Amino acid sequence: MHDGDGNVALYLDYGCPYSYLAQRWLDAASVGFDARCFSLAAAHQPPGAPLIWGLPVDRQEPTTMAQAGHEVVRLRGGDLVDYRQAVFSLFHERDDPSMDGLLRLIVRHASDPVSEADLAEGLGLVAASHRDAAMAGVFGTPTLLIGDAPGLFFKLTDLPVGEGQAVDLWRHVADAATIHPELAELKRIEPPSGA
Repeated sequence: MHDGDGNVALYLDYGCPYSYLAQRWLDAASVGFDARCFSLAAAHQPPGAPLIWGLPVDRQEPTTMAQAGHEVVRLRGGDLVDYRQAVFSLFHERDDPSMDGLLRLIVRHASDPVSEADLAEGLGLVAASHRDAAMAGVFGTPTLLIGDAPGLFFKLTDLPVGEGQAVDLWRHVADAATIHPELAELKRIEPPSGA
């Protein structure tokens, strides 16, 4: 089992409810991880549509701007864990992803004024993170990478109850990802409704 010693990365999208649950689970299990950006909006763009990174900063959607802020906070050496938790709270607990609230969070965590050029640089870094992820085979969020093992896309429907269950689930997932890379897919089935 890995202990979050820089060997664990989680590709996430701030608008994704499964990314929200994944990062809360890993925090509850005290797994240190590198949060990386993967844009679901970019992954689902129709062929021929202009790339979202090419849009001006003032025309970006809040989820894309949250990722740009993520990269600005990383560049400035800000508290990326607190930023991640605050942005997920804004999107999924308060359900208030207003651009003004988001920009206040970015500025607070970046520790300095943030210009449009800074946010444009952040968008460029999100684009690079997204491209790197896609080249590694990432297609959705959340996707977990542990060391050199193949990435693992997963969805939680709820959080494990308590720290003990969160740690236990981490051990099982980390073992499945690293000891058994031949396990390509695992999905629960449910009988059709009315059956």
